[in-house]
Amino acid sequence: MQQLEEEIAETLSILETIFPPSFFDSMVHLMVHLPSQVRLGGTVLCRNMYPVERFLMTLKRYVRTRSHPEGSIAECYIFDESLTFCSQYLHGCETRYNRKARNDDGTNHNNEDILPYFSKNVGRALVGNSNVTMDNQAWLQAHNYVLNNSDHVEPFVEKHFEYLSSLGHPRHEINRLHHETFHQWFRIHVAGLLRSGGHVEDEVIALAESPLMVAKKYSSYAINGYVFHTKSYDEGRPSQSFGVALVAQNSSYSGVSQTKAYYGVINEIIELSYHRKGNIVLFKCGWFDNRVEDKWVKTDKFGVTSVNMAHVINTVQKSSPNRRLNAA
Repeated sequence: MQQLEEEIAETLSILETIFPPSFFDSMVHLMVHLPSQVRLGGTVLCRNMYPVERFLMTLKRYVRTRSHPEGSIAECYIFDESLTFCSQYLHGCETRYNRKARNDDGTNHNNEDILPYFSKNVGRALVGNSNVTMDNQAWLQAHNYVLNNSDHVEPFVEKHFEYLSSLGHPRHEINRLHHETFHQWFRIHVAGLLRSGGHVEDEVIALAESPLMVAKKYSSYAINGYVFHTKSYDEGRPSQSFGVALVAQNSSYSGVSQTKAYYGVINEIIELSYHRKGNIVLFKCGWFDNRVEDKWVKTDKFGVTSVNMAHVINTVQKSSPNRRLNAA
């Protein structure tokens, strides 16, 4: 930003030799002040005036008598406030207090056929509903991510680590074997508990059965009050909703854990089906490379994070859980 602030004057001087004076209006002159304003106040999102402008547009629609605009605005505003107050005592009709949110996921979480764990992990598909058959690698990545990020499966994860440790494997080998073999061990272990009459939660039984290879694929999805798009769907659109950020705790094969922020884009939105017992939506993401500190992901002294989107972590050949993100 400091470099842009120093070079903008020279850039405008060069443009003056190319374009006529009528080109240089207030919007072009605004470029002189933008770098310093960004450094002082952050991005536009942190202090935008769009809510105020939208409210001014609402007030402008109140004007019915152009000779007395202030009186029209005051009368319509009082009328709107009165209706809002009365709507609190109305039942059986839609009001601003009971209407659905703009990004309502539209799902009924009280469906008795769906297990509680799955009901909170689905939303509402908006665009691009299609069926796809996943290859074995993509299916394994998705299944491993769900298992390693489920509270119901966490006790079994600890048991599997203890089992691998009892075999005498080194620490870095245990982490690798856990990621490669846990889903098979988990299915066999749960089946053994059921045969012996042990108590197993319904959610654990459903997760142990593994999802179907055929999944649903979407281009736009609403969940938890937000709308997410895939990168391909947002290409050419004036506004994008395919960016994601995640703060995660990583555990490497060497056993060292660290907390790190990841930034990426949504490439695919996939809904896994667990044999009609429930569905789980995952975002297949492309994550930008931040393995080297302050190289491609930098945070300046003002707290503004810059990401070099040309460097993406290659996870295609790895069964890394960082490739996906749970929509919930």
